[in-house]
Amino acid sequence: MNTGYLLSIDLKYRTFSLFNEGINSDFESESENLGISFKFLHDRVQQSAYALIPINERNDIHLKTARILHSRILPEKLNDALFDIVSHYIQCLDLITNPAERISVAKLFLKAGEKAKDSTSYDVAIKYLIAARDFCPPNPGSLITTSLLIYSLS
Repeated sequence: MNTGYLLSIDLKYRTFSLFNEGINSDFESESENLGISFKFLHDRVQQSAYALIPINERNDIHLKTARILHSRILPEKLNDALFDIVSHYIQCLDLITNPAERISVAKLFLKAGEKAKDSTSYDVAIKYLIAARDFCPPNPGSLITTSLLIYSLS
């Protein structure tokens, strides 16, 4: 932030100065509840920062980012952040082994596929619908399997 490459979306970032001054030693754990949002100055700055991440660590970071975004989004705001969330999940599918999480992520892919199809982004829709199909264990009676069958017929 001091160099200007990372910008705060709101004024909550000022709370971080308390941590730097050592006023509250528990700040790091407490700060997770503040909901501070940042953005990069430019896409090129974001791309440069991403390039600095070792390749073997990128999938772990995508998974952590997807989980944070997914867990903190309000249900009524999910549609707005859906593509951001699934774009991280699709980078790290092999790291998700918990069956319940796999089903949850498959449902997100299905929603993203539906949203892309509704906006006539068919190539994106196909990518997410295939991810939903491949990621969810086959169960002929499941909602995801039924929805994918309907999409394949339309």
